[in-house]
Amino acid sequence: MVLMTLIRGAFSYTAFGNIFDCVTKLVQTPLQTFTASPISIIAIYTLANVLWFFGIHPNMVYGIVMPIIIANGIVNQNAFKAGQPMPYVTMAMLSVILNSAFGGRVLQSV
Repeated sequence: MVLMTLIRGAFSYTAFGNIFDCVTKLVQTPLQTFTASPISIIAIYTLANVLWFFGIHPNMVYGIVMPIIIANGIVNQNAFKAGQPMPYVTMAMLSVILNSAFGGRVLQSV
């Protein structure tokens, strides 16, 4: 408890103000920016499929990336509610299209 109080006190003297803002600015924001690019989404899904080829389930990658993609979706939702253009629409569409189940379901119906 004393350690946590010291950490909280130390963060109050930084530009972040608290540990939550620090994590948001140093971890979440760069990762959200990285996953906003269509090329990075394609690279993430390609990595997941390559790992699947070697016997590692894609959920090992998706478990790390999906919370960030969901956060981007929430940003899209808030922008839509505010009447502003959605910043991550391309990413959301690529995520749906590149999902491994998409190709099988579409090709079956043809």
